[in-house]
Amino acid sequence: MTLREPRPSDLPDILAINAAALANYAQAQFTHPFRHLHPAAFECAMTHGPREKLAAAPDGTSFNIVLEDPETHSVVAWGFWRRNHGPAFTSKIDGYRALAARGPHVQDASDLAIITPSGGPIASAPNTNINININIDSGNSNGGVGEQAKPRELEMPAEVSPSASPARVRLSKICAANDALAHFAHPHWYLSHLLVHPAHKRKGYGTTLTLWGMQRARADGLPCLLTASIEGEKLYSRLGWRVIGRRTLPRLEDMPEAERAMEERLLGKAVVEEQFTALPPSVMAWGDRVEDYAVLEADGPDRGPQLTN
Repeated sequence: MTLREPRPSDLPDILAINAAALANYAQAQFTHPFRHLHPAAFECAMTHGPREKLAAAPDGTSFNIVLEDPETHSVVAWGFWRRNHGPAFTSKIDGYRALAARGPHVQDASDLAIITPSGGPIASAPNTNINININIDSGNSNGGVGEQAKPRELEMPAEVSPSASPARVRLSKICAANDALAHFAHPHWYLSHLLVHPAHKRKGYGTTLTLWGMQRARADGLPCLLTASIEGEKLYSRLGWRVIGRRTLPRLEDMPEAERAMEERLLGKAVVEEQFTALPPSVMAWGDRVEDYAVLEADGPDRGPQLTN
């Protein structure tokens, strides 16, 4: 496999891998309870995260990496790492504090604009979360993997999608702000996306993309953080990551009464109640202890994947 930075032509492959993983995006399924009524709108909304990250300018804080099959020249795995450090990150944390102080009763999406979506803990983690409230620029002038034109619906924030619950989106963002303050407020490298094509799982590709960021975080003197599904915990634990906490999920009692009643009519009361009792994903850390580095030194100090031009 060839490890390299993505090209504009890789976008269809990456979106296909992302679509194949939708069943495992617990947070996306929670915030889009009407996806069975509007499947096309849900799939459209779920392209925002990959598009936004692939369009990120190479500014030293956003890092897209892919694995290419040398025979088919198709992308079989994609990872997105974010270096959260510096003035922009500090400003983002201040935004989280402001939102958290508002409490669970923020009613308007404009009240959430203080959150910068890209690269923070709100961003999706391997097979768990998906970015929400993303605005995509048309064109590719910033040097990222963009497109020259996009359908208008691809520029819509996820919370206006008919598959989404605006109340759940608002509550989820407030939970994310509190989680950021509890677990992600110090400088770190964050593994936002890690996706492997279903036909290429269990071949070590996820390990390769994870080690890539771990190696650079160590050289940078910063720890690594991520949000993991139960399945993802197994991979990361083998690489020395450990669970340091869990994300928080919205409470049913915080749902506005009218919106809760509407969801219960459409989905059924038992279904809504069950969706609010899901197990929260775990927060995992690596690199804040000297013993964590053993995994990188097992085969010598230069262990780790290298990018190919």
